[in-house]
Amino acid sequence: MTVPAERITLTDTDYAGVEQMLAPYRDRLLPQAAVVPHWSDDGARFW
Repeated sequence: MTVPAERITLTDTDYAGVEQMLAPYRDRLLPQAAVVPHWSDDGARFW
């Protein structure tokens, strides 16, 4: 039996930092690509 990991809460600042870190790789692999998140009705998830 496995023990579930603790949930980690990420902030907007955390996400912004990751976006900046990954942007050069994304731009190289997908030039001129744009990501537009579509949020679920409850605002907790996106796809």
